[in-house]
Amino acid sequence: MTERLRSRIVTAFTEALGPDLTALYAYGSAVDGSFLVGFSDFDIAAFCRGKPTLDSYVAIHRLLDDVDLHPFDYLQVKYVDVTASPRHELVPGAFEVLWGGLGDESSYVFTDESLRVESEHWLSAIPALAAGDAETWSIAVGSARRRRHVRLIITRVKPAVRSALTRLGEPPVKAFTASWDAFPLMMAGHDEEAASQLAELRSLLPPVGPESERRAAELGLGLLSRLCPGGTTT
Repeated sequence: MTERLRSRIVTAFTEALGPDLTALYAYGSAVDGSFLVGFSDFDIAAFCRGKPTLDSYVAIHRLLDDVDLHPFDYLQVKYVDVTASPRHELVPGAFEVLWGGLGDESSYVFTDESLRVESEHWLSAIPALAAGDAETWSIAVGSARRRRHVRLIITRVKPAVRSALTRLGEPPVKAFTASWDAFPLMMAGHDEEAASQLAELRSLLPPVGPESERRAAELGLGLLSRLCPGGTTT
């Protein structure tokens, strides 16, 4: 993350949300280094008092409309209401304070046990997600729609692999901060075929052109099926 990008993000959120903003965090691949240049998103967690207003959302967009996101492709934000009971949102080693702070930060940070629970929740959701993705992929024709849906499938694969590795006995924090490069190595001790598919998928990321996009989507859908409960891996 460049200092210029950091400054633009902080300025936009602090100006638009004002005193309702308690803290702004970056998290995920932008922090743990597992992002793919020009393909991955930049994840932000905005901790606010209550839910932002429509005017606030519009103001944030206006303030960020021309921002240069390189090396990331787009911004992704989740708004966390600090007036509600805290729930785990941040993985150890994969978050960074951009602005402000939380007096009870540890209440929002996953533990090994809560990551195991999160893994099971994610794995249980995969069958329905994968079925919907496969159905949509069948008619994802046209370059823009194909690219959009390939990205969606790949964004599902990453947490699915991390969750499967956790279920297979890998240390949860290690699994949830593992990069695309690390996935095949970590999976090799559990499922060689899945490891081979992950290695091929990694070689295609970010996919460029129709053939690469099609193969990446096919591998992604196959991995989701393989990793879900009752699949070959788990």
